[in-house]
Amino acid sequence: EKGVKLNKGFSIDHCDTTAAADVARPAKLGISCNLTPDFLAATETWETNPYLMVYDSETAKELWRCKSFIDNGANVAFGTDSYCSSYSPFVQMYRATERVLNDGQPEGGALPML
Repeated sequence: EKGVKLNKGFSIDHCDTTAAADVARPAKLGISCNLTPDFLAATETWETNPYLMVYDSETAKELWRCKSFIDNGANVAFGTDSYCSSYSPFVQMYRATERVLNDGQPEGGALPML
């Protein structure tokens, strides 16, 4: 239709773990990054967070690079996975910016805002 333009580009869903060397690639390739920031709070407390048990400290630094994607010009979108994370866009935005779990930990937020 006239005036309607659809983005026929690609997106990477669950783009939660990205190596520093790759953060500029999505923008260069026209790929959107779809993250679920609420996954950071997979449990109620930071101490019981499974990411701490699965990822080593070096890999954990690669998680949720929202700001890095945006700074490099990528389109960033937040999504939800039904009952596995909140439906609320406000919870997703809160988790992406404050980076704390429901217990308010870790103090200062999880990982630097990358």
